[in-house]
Amino acid sequence: MKTVFKWIAKALSTGLSFVLLLWPFSPRPACWFLRNVFRFGTYIRPKDYSTLRARVKITRSLRYASSCQKCVLDVISPVAPATGPLPVVFWLHGGAYIGGDKADVEGYCVQVAAQGYHVLNVNYPLAPEANYPAGVRAVADACSFAAARADTLGLDLSRVYFAGDSAGAQMSAQFVTAQIDMQYARDAQIPQIVPRESIRGVGLFCGLYDVAAYAGNFDSHTPVSYVVKRIFWGVIGDAEWRHGPELEEASVLRHIPPCGFPPVFLTDGNIGTFTEQGMAYADALRACGTPVEDTFYPRSVTLLPHEYQFNMRRAAARDAFRLFIEFLERTKK
Repeated sequence: MKTVFKWIAKALSTGLSFVLLLWPFSPRPACWFLRNVFRFGTYIRPKDYSTLRARVKITRSLRYASSCQKCVLDVISPVAPATGPLPVVFWLHGGAYIGGDKADVEGYCVQVAAQGYHVLNVNYPLAPEANYPAGVRAVADACSFAAARADTLGLDLSRVYFAGDSAGAQMSAQFVTAQIDMQYARDAQIPQIVPRESIRGVGLFCGLYDVAAYAGNFDSHTPVSYVVKRIFWGVIGDAEWRHGPELEEASVLRHIPPCGFPPVFLTDGNIGTFTEQGMAYADALRACGTPVEDTFYPRSVTLLPHEYQFNMRRAAARDAFRLFIEFLERTKK
């Protein structure tokens, strides 16, 4: 037994030494570290989850593109027969572009689908194996997959929503921007595949909307800055990522189409998250004529961390979910 423990300790120390050795020369150790931090997500079920789960069926891990192993999605649909095709919600999970998985948000997608929607819970290529904007481009592949199977699955693609949390919120906003703004789509090389009139709304939860401004906060030599710099290196695929156009391009707050967006539901917490960016994005969208329903909570009432909406034991999370469903119901007609 002692020999086994010695072997395990030696293996761990060798692995740690290898990671530390590579850390300055590659973004992979930092991405691996943060990817493991994001494992399993933050979703906490509501008390009535078993009832909600019984109201939906899940078809898991359908391959929607052959470009990468990660390009799979789940279709979550109501069990009860519908009188016709139902609206579709594409959901993109969070995870700082380098981690996370559709399994992390399955429970929340179940809650949405139980209200009478098809939810396509999408996995997308992650960095550093795939670099920006591979994840956003993959959304177009998911839409093509849905279009080819709309009749079989009962999808109403004339009533489509794009939603996501954290990195998935930014990606959803960027994808919709490209669907509306032809020049932006060309510059970012994101396919235009969904007509604007089909996009009934956008759901944005705890997103980062000015990536360039956020990255500029990490010029120091603190451990956090050190990790974040390597995350961006992994996402962009270039150690000199600060000098490229990608961060500015991904900053959707700086690329709002002049004609505005379809209706937007937007929310964020108030501690350790992107509250100010969320508020600024909501204001900028309104200024272009976009109907925006935003939900923010003052710290004096309750402290809500990043991804607060997934903790269904919190009154604020339950309230935000109710407001989101009401938003879907109003805009789907």
